[in-house]
Amino acid sequence: MNNFTYEENKHLSEIMNGTERSLAVARIQQQNVERLNTIIELLCGLLKRPYMAFVGSIAEGTDDDERHPGYSKIQVDNLPENSELENYTVRIAGPSYLKNSVKKLIIKDRALHNFPFELSSHGAAYTAEVHYIHGESILINRDSEEVDHVLCIKRPDWPDEAAEWKTRNMHSNWPTDKLVTKITKSGYLLTAVGSKESIESEIQWRVSFNEAELLLIKSFNETQLHCIAF
Repeated sequence: MNNFTYEENKHLSEIMNGTERSLAVARIQQQNVERLNTIIELLCGLLKRPYMAFVGSIAEGTDDDERHPGYSKIQVDNLPENSELENYTVRIAGPSYLKNSVKKLIIKDRALHNFPFELSSHGAAYTAEVHYIHGESILINRDSEEVDHVLCIKRPDWPDEAAEWKTRNMHSNWPTDKLVTKITKSGYLLTAVGSKESIESEIQWRVSFNEAELLLIKSFNETQLHCIAF
């Protein structure tokens, strides 16, 4: 793996800020391309073919492609024959990916069963408005609140793009090393919604650290809690 100088890291950080990509994502791409180029070099040597390699922005980890930070894809293999899920997959250059519209199959019917009226779709959620009727007089109060149904797929591991957070220098010893370990072992969720800016939006799933956020909030002292609450 290449060791970058301070000036090179500074230059790369400026590029990342301009393209809204994280340095961690760029480093992962650099390492992947470096390994791929090593394999290509070995194969070209064995087959006595002219050497080829990935260079430019792809090798630098700065190419502006269809990768959107905070979103992932779910590859689907070996579906049962005549599976309902076949209508919710799309094949791209070989692999099949699960569409986030599968939430209609899994969530919408369940939400309609529980809340048959006033169901609407907002992003990853199907939202139902629940009405409460109380009081015994002629003047009956009608209160309501919204309940969201969101399709999530649980991942037990920690994403590579967020690996840097595990070793980041935490100020004031918060969160503690013990809490960081607990959080990274809690995994993350993939919610059924894609980036509006992507042409691959239908097969993207938004990364959610809901459980990690809850663990952090539970560790708040009184001052921290007041800061986030107000």
